[in-house]
Amino acid sequence: MNGAPADAVRWTRRRWFYSVAAVFCAQVGLIFLLGKRVQPSPAPIPFRTAIYAAVDPLSEQQLARLPTLEDPTIFALPSHHGFSGTAWLNFAPLQFHLTDWTESPRWLEMEVARLGETFSRFVATNLAPPLLIAEKPLPRLIASDPPVPNEAMAAKSELRFEGDLAQRPLRSPLTLPSWAATEILTNTVVQLLVDAEGQPVFTTLLGSCGLYEADQSALKLAAGARFKPARTGDVVEEAAGPSSWGRMIFQWHTIAPLATNSSAPPP
Repeated sequence: MNGAPADAVRWTRRRWFYSVAAVFCAQVGLIFLLGKRVQPSPAPIPFRTAIYAAVDPLSEQQLARLPTLEDPTIFALPSHHGFSGTAWLNFAPLQFHLTDWTESPRWLEMEVARLGETFSRFVATNLAPPLLIAEKPLPRLIASDPPVPNEAMAAKSELRFEGDLAQRPLRSPLTLPSWAATEILTNTVVQLLVDAEGQPVFTTLLGSCGLYEADQSALKLAAGARFKPARTGDVVEEAAGPSSWGRMIFQWHTIAPLATNSSAPPP
Protein backbone atom coordinates (compact mmCIF):
# COMPACT_ATOMS: atom_id res chain seq x y z
CA MET A 1 0.00 0.00 0.00
CA ASN A 2 1.59 3.27 -1.08
CA GLY A 3 0.80 6.42 0.84
CA ALA A 4 0.64 9.89 -0.62
CA PRO A 5 4.07 11.68 -0.86
CA ALA A 6 4.75 13.84 2.15
CA ASP A 7 4.80 17.58 1.55
CA ALA A 8 8.17 19.34 1.77
CA VAL A 9 8.83 20.54 5.27
CA ARG A 10 8.69 24.31 5.40
CA TRP A 11 10.63 26.37 7.95
CA THR A 12 8.67 28.66 10.12
CA ARG A 13 9.58 32.27 10.71
CA ARG A 14 10.85 31.52 14.19
CA ARG A 15 13.13 28.79 12.87
CA TRP A 16 14.54 31.17 10.22
CA PHE A 17 15.11 33.86 12.85
CA TYR A 18 16.98 31.52 15.17
CA SER A 19 19.15 30.19 12.32
CA VAL A 20 20.17 33.67 11.13
CA ALA A 21 20.87 34.75 14.72
CA ALA A 22 23.04 31.68 15.30
CA VAL A 23 25.08 32.34 12.13
CA PHE A 24 25.48 36.01 13.09
CA CYS A 25 26.67 35.12 16.61
CA ALA A 26 29.14 32.59 15.13
CA GLN A 27 30.60 35.24 12.82
CA VAL A 28 30.92 37.76 15.64
CA GLY A 29 32.63 35.16 17.79
CA LEU A 30 35.10 34.34 15.02
CA ILE A 31 35.85 38.06 14.54
CA PHE A 32 36.61 38.53 18.25
CA LEU A 33 38.54 35.27 18.40
CA LEU A 34 40.71 35.73 15.27
CA GLY A 35 40.86 39.55 15.18
CA LYS A 36 43.97 41.55 16.01
CA ARG A 37 44.32 42.33 19.69
CA VAL A 38 44.92 45.94 20.55
CA GLN A 39 48.17 46.29 22.47
CA PRO A 40 48.01 48.59 25.44
CA SER A 41 49.88 51.83 24.87
CA PRO A 42 52.91 52.42 27.09
CA ALA A 43 52.64 54.83 29.92
CA PRO A 44 53.72 58.38 28.97
CA ILE A 45 57.08 59.60 30.19
CA PRO A 46 56.50 62.04 33.03
CA PHE A 47 57.59 65.63 32.38
CA ARG A 48 59.76 66.42 35.37
CA THR A 49 60.05 70.14 34.68
CA ALA A 50 57.38 72.05 36.47
CA ILE A 51 56.04 75.29 35.15
CA TYR A 52 54.50 77.73 37.60
CA ALA A 53 52.87 81.02 36.68
CA ALA A 54 53.98 84.03 38.69
CA VAL A 55 50.64 85.65 39.29
CA ASP A 56 51.22 87.11 42.77
CA PRO A 57 53.65 89.87 43.81
CA LEU A 58 55.62 87.54 46.10
CA SER A 59 56.50 85.17 43.27
CA GLU A 60 57.58 88.03 41.09
CA GLN A 61 59.91 89.28 43.84
CA GLN A 62 61.46 85.83 44.32
CA LEU A 63 62.09 85.44 40.60
CA ALA A 64 63.62 88.92 40.40
CA ARG A 65 66.17 88.00 43.06
CA LEU A 66 67.59 85.15 40.97
CA PRO A 67 70.92 86.22 39.32
CA THR A 68 70.31 84.20 36.14
CA LEU A 69 66.97 85.80 35.37
CA GLU A 70 68.12 89.39 34.97
CA ASP A 71 68.03 89.17 31.14
CA PRO A 72 64.61 88.04 29.80
CA THR A 73 66.23 86.73 26.55
CA ILE A 74 68.84 84.57 28.30
CA PHE A 75 67.10 81.35 27.24
CA ALA A 76 65.95 82.55 23.82
CA LEU A 77 69.15 84.06 22.37
CA PRO A 78 72.82 83.02 22.63
CA SER A 79 74.45 84.71 25.60
CA HIS A 80 77.70 84.43 27.54
CA HIS A 81 75.69 84.13 30.78
CA GLY A 82 73.46 81.33 29.58
CA PHE A 83 74.08 77.68 28.67
CA SER A 84 75.48 78.65 25.27
CA GLY A 85 78.29 80.64 26.93
CA THR A 86 79.94 77.56 28.40
CA ALA A 87 79.11 75.46 25.34
CA TRP A 88 80.55 77.36 22.39
CA LEU A 89 80.79 81.11 23.04
CA ASN A 90 83.67 81.06 25.56
CA PHE A 91 86.58 79.50 23.67
CA ALA A 92 90.16 80.55 23.02
CA PRO A 93 91.12 81.00 19.32
CA LEU A 94 93.82 78.71 18.03
CA GLN A 95 97.24 80.19 17.52
CA PHE A 96 99.09 79.06 14.41
CA HIS A 97 102.87 79.44 14.41
CA LEU A 98 104.82 79.05 11.18
CA THR A 99 107.83 76.80 11.49
CA ASP A 100 110.65 76.60 8.95
CA TRP A 101 111.19 72.86 9.13
CA THR A 102 113.25 70.76 6.72
CA GLU A 103 113.59 67.01 6.85
CA SER A 104 117.12 65.74 7.03
CA PRO A 105 118.25 63.81 3.93
CA ARG A 106 118.04 60.05 4.10
CA TRP A 107 120.35 58.42 1.57
CA LEU A 108 119.52 55.04 0.11
CA GLU A 109 121.97 52.36 1.09
CA MET A 110 123.86 50.73 -1.76
CA GLU A 111 123.78 46.95 -1.96
CA VAL A 112 127.41 46.22 -2.74
CA ALA A 113 126.78 42.47 -3.03
CA ARG A 114 124.45 42.97 -6.03
CA LEU A 115 126.74 45.20 -8.09
CA GLY A 116 127.12 43.78 -11.59
CA GLU A 117 124.47 41.10 -11.05
CA THR A 118 122.31 42.28 -13.99
CA PHE A 119 125.28 42.44 -16.34
CA SER A 120 126.48 38.99 -15.30
CA ARG A 121 123.02 37.53 -15.95
CA PHE A 122 122.89 39.19 -19.37
CA VAL A 123 126.29 37.82 -20.32
CA ALA A 124 125.34 34.32 -19.14
CA THR A 125 122.14 34.24 -21.23
CA ASN A 126 123.49 36.00 -24.36
CA LEU A 127 126.64 34.17 -25.39
CA ALA A 128 127.95 35.14 -28.81
CA PRO A 129 129.20 32.28 -31.00
CA PRO A 130 132.90 32.32 -31.80
CA LEU A 131 134.04 33.79 -35.10
CA LEU A 132 135.13 30.97 -37.40
CA ILE A 133 136.84 32.90 -40.16
CA ALA A 134 139.16 30.09 -41.21
CA GLU A 135 136.31 27.60 -41.66
CA LYS A 136 134.44 29.64 -44.29
CA PRO A 137 134.64 28.28 -47.87
CA LEU A 138 136.68 30.04 -50.50
CA PRO A 139 134.84 32.57 -52.65
CA ARG A 140 133.51 31.25 -55.93
CA LEU A 141 135.33 32.44 -59.02
CA ILE A 142 133.18 34.20 -61.57
CA ALA A 143 135.19 32.81 -64.46
CA SER A 144 134.30 29.24 -63.44
CA ASP A 145 130.54 29.79 -64.04
CA PRO A 146 129.33 28.37 -67.35
CA PRO A 147 128.21 31.15 -69.70
CA VAL A 148 124.46 31.42 -69.93
CA PRO A 149 123.29 32.82 -73.26
CA ASN A 150 120.87 35.72 -73.09
CA GLU A 151 117.36 35.13 -74.35
CA ALA A 152 116.82 36.50 -77.79
CA MET A 153 114.42 39.40 -77.95
CA ALA A 154 111.22 38.84 -79.88
CA ALA A 155 111.41 40.04 -83.47
CA LYS A 156 107.65 40.74 -83.69
CA SER A 157 104.63 41.31 -81.49
CA GLU A 158 103.02 38.23 -79.96
CA LEU A 159 99.56 37.36 -78.63
CA ARG A 160 98.79 35.13 -75.66
CA PHE A 161 95.43 33.91 -74.31
CA GLU A 162 94.42 33.20 -70.70
CA GLY A 163 91.25 31.78 -69.14
CA ASP A 164 88.57 29.97 -71.14
CA LEU A 165 89.81 31.48 -74.41
CA ALA A 166 92.96 29.37 -74.19
CA GLN A 167 90.76 26.38 -75.13
CA ARG A 168 89.14 28.14 -78.12
CA PRO A 169 91.59 28.86 -80.96
CA LEU A 170 91.16 31.62 -83.48
CA ARG A 171 89.67 30.92 -86.87
CA SER A 172 92.39 33.01 -88.49
CA PRO A 173 95.55 34.44 -86.92
CA LEU A 174 95.75 38.16 -86.15
CA THR A 175 98.47 40.37 -87.58
CA LEU A 176 100.09 42.41 -84.80
CA PRO A 177 102.06 45.54 -85.70
CA SER A 178 105.32 46.74 -84.20
CA TRP A 179 105.41 50.18 -82.56
CA ALA A 180 108.04 52.83 -82.78
CA ALA A 181 109.03 53.89 -79.27
CA THR A 182 112.12 55.02 -77.44
CA GLU A 183 111.40 52.65 -74.52
CA ILE A 184 110.20 49.07 -74.30
CA LEU A 185 106.42 48.85 -74.00
CA THR A 186 104.68 46.70 -71.42
CA ASN A 187 101.88 44.31 -72.26
CA THR A 188 98.35 45.41 -73.12
CA VAL A 189 95.75 43.22 -71.38
CA VAL A 190 92.22 43.09 -72.83
CA GLN A 191 89.39 41.12 -71.22
CA LEU A 192 86.55 39.96 -73.44
CA LEU A 193 83.46 37.77 -73.46
CA VAL A 194 82.95 35.46 -76.44
CA ASP A 195 79.58 33.88 -77.24
CA ALA A 196 78.97 30.34 -78.42
CA GLU A 197 79.42 31.31 -82.07
CA GLY A 198 82.92 32.68 -81.41
CA GLN A 199 82.18 36.42 -81.71
CA PRO A 200 83.29 38.89 -79.03
CA VAL A 201 80.34 40.36 -77.13
CA PHE A 202 82.15 42.57 -74.62
CA THR A 203 85.71 43.94 -74.51
CA THR A 204 87.44 46.10 -71.92
CA LEU A 205 90.97 47.27 -71.27
CA LEU A 206 92.49 45.83 -68.09
CA GLY A 207 96.13 46.90 -68.45
CA SER A 208 97.73 49.63 -70.53
CA CYS A 209 101.15 49.35 -72.12
CA GLY A 210 101.80 53.07 -71.87
CA LEU A 211 101.11 53.91 -75.53
CA TYR A 212 97.57 55.05 -76.38
CA GLU A 213 97.74 53.97 -80.02
CA ALA A 214 98.84 50.46 -79.08
CA ASP A 215 96.01 50.09 -76.54
CA GLN A 216 93.38 51.22 -79.05
CA SER A 217 94.81 48.85 -81.65
CA ALA A 218 94.56 45.98 -79.16
CA LEU A 219 90.88 46.79 -78.48
CA LYS A 220 90.11 46.82 -82.20
CA LEU A 221 91.94 43.52 -82.75
CA ALA A 222 90.06 41.92 -79.83
CA ALA A 223 86.70 43.15 -81.14
CA GLY A 224 87.44 41.83 -84.64
CA ALA A 225 88.79 38.45 -83.52
CA ARG A 226 86.76 35.38 -84.43
CA PHE A 227 87.06 32.19 -82.40
CA LYS A 228 85.93 28.72 -83.19
CA PRO A 229 82.35 28.04 -82.03
CA ALA A 230 81.76 26.23 -78.77
CA ARG A 231 79.25 23.88 -80.39
CA THR A 232 80.22 20.65 -82.11
CA GLY A 233 77.18 19.83 -84.20
CA ASP A 234 74.24 20.12 -81.78
CA VAL A 235 76.22 19.26 -78.63
CA VAL A 236 77.71 22.01 -76.45
CA GLU A 237 81.21 21.35 -75.16
CA GLU A 238 81.26 21.21 -71.36
CA ALA A 239 84.82 22.59 -71.11
CA ALA A 240 84.13 25.79 -73.01
CA GLY A 241 80.40 26.35 -72.41
CA PRO A 242 78.16 28.57 -74.53
CA SER A 243 80.04 31.75 -73.42
CA SER A 244 83.70 32.12 -72.54
CA TRP A 245 85.55 34.73 -70.51
CA GLY A 246 89.24 35.27 -71.06
CA ARG A 247 92.08 37.72 -71.53
CA MET A 248 94.14 38.59 -74.58
CA ILE A 249 97.67 39.67 -73.67
CA PHE A 250 99.48 41.63 -76.39
CA GLN A 251 103.27 41.55 -76.08
CA TRP A 252 104.37 44.44 -78.27
CA HIS A 253 107.56 44.59 -80.25
CA THR A 254 109.18 48.04 -80.39
CA ILE A 255 111.38 49.54 -83.06
CA ALA A 256 113.51 52.66 -83.06
CA PRO A 257 111.56 55.75 -84.14
CA LEU A 258 112.47 57.39 -87.44
CA ALA A 259 114.47 60.61 -87.33
CA THR A 260 112.13 63.52 -88.03
CA ASN A 261 114.73 66.33 -88.16
CA SER A 262 116.95 65.69 -91.24
CA SER A 263 119.95 67.85 -92.04
CA ALA A 264 119.44 70.47 -94.71
CA PRO A 265 120.92 69.62 -98.17
CA PRO A 266 124.06 71.48 -99.08
CA PRO A 267 123.58 74.50 -101.35
